[in-house]
Amino acid sequence: MFGCIYVPPENSRYSSKDAFDEIETELITLKDQSTATALLGDFNARSGSLCDYIIPDDELSKILNYDGIDEIDRCLYDYHNLCLYNVPLQRSSEDKGRINVYGNKLLQLCKNNCLYIANGRIGNDKNMGKVTSKETSLVDYLIVSGDLFPYITEFEVIDFDSLLSDFHCRLQFNLSEMLPDDLLDKNNSPNVPIVTKEIKRSRLAHIPCDETIIFNKLPEQSAPSAVG
Repeated sequence: MFGCIYVPPENSRYSSKDAFDEIETELITLKDQSTATALLGDFNARSGSLCDYIIPDDELSKILNYDGIDEIDRCLYDYHNLCLYNVPLQRSSEDKGRINVYGNKLLQLCKNNCLYIANGRIGNDKNMGKVTSKETSLVDYLIVSGDLFPYITEFEVIDFDSLLSDFHCRLQFNLSEMLPDDLLDKNNSPNVPIVTKEIKRSRLAHIPCDETIIFNKLPEQSAPSAVG
């Protein structure tokens, strides 16, 4: 599922306090059709380098007695996929400004739906998190589900061009060509590592985030870039 997003600035006459709730409702509605999600666009959310994931408390899961329930486990420990795919948990950002309301809402959207901000984590933007608007703020994002990271072969924030936008930089990324069922049926996919509860309990807990995983090489195809 690929979505192009524009959220009006939070203090504008067109802003809506329900904007991110509406996005989440759409995600939930379409969830059964695909497990892979990518959202691209201008969220007008300043999130700095705050965490977009939650690390669960194993002791709390035992107390609440949900430990071992596959669906809950998959959500709680989904962040381990980033380590498997050699994607840093800690993202970088050049935006040192104040976190705004939409920034907090964006981070909560990610946490609720196992989505991750690609900016500052991958491609030419890794360990950078370049600003995307007015040379001061990062408000344009590529946000993806964890199982899409091995298919993103390039990600870059292109320098500002006044011919393309009034304020915003262009985001450009490439996706490897995927078989139709690659992410719908992971049990039959030769290209995506399968994260099971047993792996999570033993091997995953000890995998360093710089471990390199080699995937089957697929032909690349360029995805459309976004300009705010």
